[in-house]
Amino acid sequence: MKKNTILTLVGITTLLLISLLIISKKYSLWPSWICSKTESTQTSSPINSNVMPIEEVTLITEVTTPEEFENLRKDEMPILIKFYATWCGACQYVDTYFPALAQHFKGKVTFYTINNDNKTITDLIEQTHFLKEPIAYLPTFVLMKHGSINQQIIGVKEFEYMQSKIAEIFSL
Repeated sequence: MKKNTILTLVGITTLLLISLLIISKKYSLWPSWICSKTESTQTSSPINSNVMPIEEVTLITEVTTPEEFENLRKDEMPILIKFYATWCGACQYVDTYFPALAQHFKGKVTFYTINNDNKTITDLIEQTHFLKEPIAYLPTFVLMKHGSINQQIIGVKEFEYMQSKIAEIFSL
């Protein structure tokens, strides 16, 4: 009797785990680093079904060299910079809707990302006093226009909040 009870509990636990994995995969709750490249290029955001489809061509530029950082500073368009880290769970959550946000403001706002663990870039940011204070929390979003910082948004925000904030700050 005791052996049957244990086997039943193991079976139920296994079924629950499999169900959770299937549900989390269906609703894109897995981190982006687990999903393959084809699975992570979604046609819409899992956060909001009303989000525009994402194009195959990326609208987000990763800043990895000092030259790219200087080009970013000279950009005439309004820009949004996302500071992130690959180990940051909150940053991975933002990655679920960040491409859709870039698509929504295509041609109006230029989107950049900077890996906060890239010492070459973060040291350059500190040396040039690009930011008033070093990045302390991730993700951090910096909104700039004509080379000056308009606002810094710290932490995870929902798609709708970011969409309205960008439109408000840049008068779009």
